[in-house]
Amino acid sequence: MPPIFGGIPRPATLTDAAVRAAYIPHPVPGITVVWNLVLHAAKSRWVKLSAQALIVLAIIGGVFYAASFQKSVALSVDGQERTVSVFGATVADALAAANLTLGQEDQVSPALDAPISEGQTIEVLTEKGVKVSIDGADRVVNTTGLTVEDLMNQLGIEDGSAVSLDADTPLTGLNSTLTIKTADAIAEAKKEAAAKKAAAAKKAAAAKAAAAQKIAEQKAAAAAKVEAARVATAEAAAAKVAAAKQAAAEEAAQATAAKKAAAQKVASQQAAAQKASATTQAASTAAAQTTQAASSSSATSTGSVSSTWAALAQCESGGNWSINTGNGYYGGLQFSLSSWQAVGGTQYAAYPHLATAAQQVAAAEKLRASGGWGHWPACAAKLGLL
Repeated sequence: MPPIFGGIPRPATLTDAAVRAAYIPHPVPGITVVWNLVLHAAKSRWVKLSAQALIVLAIIGGVFYAASFQKSVALSVDGQERTVSVFGATVADALAAANLTLGQEDQVSPALDAPISEGQTIEVLTEKGVKVSIDGADRVVNTTGLTVEDLMNQLGIEDGSAVSLDADTPLTGLNSTLTIKTADAIAEAKKEAAAKKAAAAKKAAAAKAAAAQKIAEQKAAAAAKVEAARVATAEAAAAKVAAAKQAAAEEAAQATAAKKAAAQKVASQQAAAQKASATTQAASTAAAQTTQAASSSSATSTGSVSSTWAALAQCESGGNWSINTGNGYYGGLQFSLSSWQAVGGTQYAAYPHLATAAQQVAAAEKLRASGGWGHWPACAAKLGLL
């Protein structure tokens, strides 16, 4: 078997074209010079062997040289990490190998010109435009932060503020608006709410007081109306009593006048009899006629009262139909004023004792119709009416 060269069987005859085609498929730094020397010395067998050895050494050196520049680093972009194989020495080389172009406000750590080493982590924070509404004011905030908490810190939002999203919500790919109500705005809203509540309470209290005042005024007006009605009723009753007294006085005056006229008439008759020199019998007859007329007149005043009512009046008041005992009971049948009014006695007179006997009996009949003789329990029992 032919000798081995770099793990590949070497042909029996090594020509320049064969060497270039079979053993140097990719240019490696430093090998080109050695290769040119080999081409000039290829006519000597020993030179060819030496050239082959040099080529092998150059290839091995080139491999080690290339390997010294290749590194594997971790690239974290907004928290998303991946591994990048780099033929370079700086952070910028690593970003170029990852086909990552930085924006103007993007942040990278370490710096672009910093050297890199195997297994190193390079962190990139890209700038993101986040739609934010702070206390009703909408705007777009550019940030390299990763979460809502980072953005809150960037904006200097104080504790106690209300935020629509959780603090650990990622900003990358966020499409919704982040709504923030600051602590000052919340305090002001609470203050306004308290003021509105106080104003409402004050208004309600005023309305309640006004309603109470109105009710009090209505009650006072109603009381005044009742009092006015009471006074009017009392005045009417007093006027009725006065009228009854006036009527009684006029009736008494008329009776006195009648008696006086009767006496005058009697005297005139007696004088006429004397002047006519009538006999004593004639004078006696005239006197008897006068007495009989008076007796007939007296019977007429109580003639419409039955013997039962007369007996009851005799028991109650001694038969005095015009008595006012001063104990709240009036007349021959001793009516109370309320009972008298209840049966309509006021149509005759304001008080029972001011009415005639017949009128008092008429009222008593109405009272008996609603309760029997029990309205006069003692005398009715005494007379055997119960």
